[in-house]
Amino acid sequence: GGRAAGERQQRGVAWCCVGLGRAGGTLGASVRRVGCGGRPASSASPAETDPLRKRLAELAGGGEKHSELARLEEIEISPADTRTKLGLLYFERGDFDEAATQFNLVLGAEPANHQVRYFLGTAYTELSENNMAVAEFNKIPESAEQYVESRVQMAYIYDKQSDYDKAIAMLGKALAKKPGNVEIMGFLVGVYQEKKDYPRAIDLCRQMVKLEPNNDKYHFTLGALYD
Repeated sequence: GGRAAGERQQRGVAWCCVGLGRAGGTLGASVRRVGCGGRPASSASPAETDPLRKRLAELAGGGEKHSELARLEEIEISPADTRTKLGLLYFERGDFDEAATQFNLVLGAEPANHQVRYFLGTAYTELSENNMAVAEFNKIPESAEQYVESRVQMAYIYDKQSDYDKAIAMLGKALAKKPGNVEIMGFLVGVYQEKKDYPRAIDLCRQMVKLEPNNDKYHFTLGALYD
């Protein structure tokens, strides 16, 4: 009835405030911020017959194929970096299976590579392999740069499964590391609404308004919560 429609509208308003709700979007932001490199190249030159280098060059496409391959042969490039870049290319093309394969190969050699583990968990999320995704995200320690985003991604999974308590717990962990992050707070407001815990949703939305008093979306969301 009217209340149900109102709840759907409120959820929609709250989700408008969220920039971390979609797995792919979060991965894209991570890739732009962190990049594909960040580690020194291996001191050993890769084998000239490495098929991954050929595949990376082919993905460049067109007339650039041979010049790209030649460029790669002239520089020292870490096999892990090559596989990571391939995985990201496959991810952007929507080939999440192949992306996961490349990320797994990297982690076989570098199990402490938390950036790639985050990418792998996100690929599994896109494949709806939720248990596998959560398992990977849980391996990312609190000390890692990707800890907060991995908890947000787990919250996204639990929210899709209507396991609101677990989603709230994950967002609480994220906010403990990034207090006052309005994007995470907005996500949490949406989860509280879905749980029909309107008092907590209102209280948290008030905090968002205090943090960004000129943001009309937060005022609108707060007003909708009171209706």
